[in-house]
Amino acid sequence: MIRVNGLSTINFVSRPAFRGDENKEQIESTEQNVSMKGTEALASYNLSILKHPEKLDNIEPLELIFNPQEEIEGERIYTSEGRLRAIVKEDENTKTIYTPDEENENLIASAEVIDKNTQQVLMKQTNYIEDGQYEGSSWVSKYADGRLVQDSSYQNGELTEASINKIVKNNQELSVSKNIEDKEYRIYIDDEKNGRYIYTTLDENKQPKSYEEYKSSSVKEAELNVKFYNGSLISVEKREKRIIPNQLGREKLNNPELLPAPKYKHEIDLKGQKGEISYYSNGAIEKNVINNGETTAYFDINGNLEKVKEGNKEFNFYPSGTQEIIEDLGDGKKKITEYYDGGSGKVEIRNKDSYTKIYFEENKRPSSYYEGKIDENGEESGELYLDFNDKGMLTDAWN
Repeated sequence: MIRVNGLSTINFVSRPAFRGDENKEQIESTEQNVSMKGTEALASYNLSILKHPEKLDNIEPLELIFNPQEEIEGERIYTSEGRLRAIVKEDENTKTIYTPDEENENLIASAEVIDKNTQQVLMKQTNYIEDGQYEGSSWVSKYADGRLVQDSSYQNGELTEASINKIVKNNQELSVSKNIEDKEYRIYIDDEKNGRYIYTTLDENKQPKSYEEYKSSSVKEAELNVKFYNGSLISVEKREKRIIPNQLGREKLNNPELLPAPKYKHEIDLKGQKGEISYYSNGAIEKNVINNGETTAYFDINGNLEKVKEGNKEFNFYPSGTQEIIEDLGDGKKKITEYYDGGSGKVEIRNKDSYTKIYFEENKRPSSYYEGKIDENGEESGELYLDFNDKGMLTDAWN
């Protein structure tokens, strides 16, 4: 990938920031720092979990909700066309909804354990299925109040990694995982508010192997890499890049085609509208065709709105809070807008052989831009990447 820092080689939508020199500081190993214990070194970086290494032993793996190779028992619910939509198994306090793969209904793609009182998802298992074949990989996740708190991964029924996830002070996200294959502990800290990301690995004896820290702001980017051997510090490498703001490049991307499509507004009860109604085999409404066929509303087996089709637009609603709007622009061209929970999102224009994407923040300020090609197998290859700072000014570009 070639970074472009000038206007002579490419016609930018906005001018990139001017970059200062990239400084690389390498601290050579000495007798003193080699003898320094890794936990002592990492303590200086405020990696609090290393002060309590016994916490790493609290990583308990989640068990698979079901064996993907076995037949599932429960109430089978079919669509009005006779396709298996779900298998539901209930007990006193919870119900488990098994969802088959769209291409092969004999394989279960996912299962959700739902609290019958709160209707919140407690556990979820997802199986990796490619072209109607189960590839052996499964993930199990545990939730509390809608937030992921624990997960485990399996390959052919064997545990490969287990993780715990929590929010620590100042909204920092902490994830600690134990990898069975590599016999490693991995610690992730995502401090998005302060533009900081930390990744630490420990060996099976909880001795440090590596520490990586990344910080970014509108004026500086910094990377710190620390390596250890047998638990002792052997090298520290620091790279720092200072950004000289380009006062001439304040304009934002202003392509009308990349403006986010408006969200769907739930102004009417689509279930209650008079129309052509289809039902699941359990009697729940599957879809309702109204407005003389102009609008079709689709529902899941719990009665939640899943999708609305209106003219050339399709609105999809996901449990995560994401709303997706797909517009068919004709000749194989589509516009896809996604709004994530919180207000940020993405707009993508896809042709048969090319794509353009722009990511935006809550205030619709662009944060990054991509464009590239799509081959005959549907694989993407990037050709241009633009990055914007919190002022909406272009600060970096690659091609």
